[in-house]
Amino acid sequence: AIAKYGSVAALARIPEVRPARTLSMAEKQYACLVQSCSKILPTWADARRHMRQCGFQGKPKLGDSAEKANALVAGDPALQAEKDAKAAGPAPWEGVTEAELVHIVSQYYAQGPDTPGYRKQVMAKAIRPKYGNFEFGKFGFGTFEAFAERHGLQVYPGRPGAKGPRSAPY
Repeated sequence: AIAKYGSVAALARIPEVRPARTLSMAEKQYACLVQSCSKILPTWADARRHMRQCGFQGKPKLGDSAEKANALVAGDPALQAEKDAKAAGPAPWEGVTEAELVHIVSQYYAQGPDTPGYRKQVMAKAIRPKYGNFEFGKFGFGTFEAFAERHGLQVYPGRPGAKGPRSAPY
């Protein structure tokens, strides 16, 4: 642990982290692993980019970065309060109506070509950027295949009998 944080004095200033539960993707944070840096970033990609710019030597480890971020947050009451408030908020799929999702999918389809290559990207290009990366079923409207079929949204147009995506487990 001393190698991670620089010195015994630096390590002593970081309170012990007690993982009470598994963090959701929205709650995970990553810290720069350069000893003199205490920057916390929201995604692993952002953290790696920052560490390269900050001069980190070697290959950074996700677990070490998340551990340092948790230690830094636990040592700062303002950051801890912000993290707690974010965790207490509603899940991104709560309160989303079926009509809203139909509108988003229909709007996405209207903007591009009527091809399977374009239409099959609806989850990645329209739904996940707005709500986050989780299974479609968490919205409470069944699988994406059942949802698409129920609303006549053809994900693979031109395929005989295609009403929704193949057997995608969205």
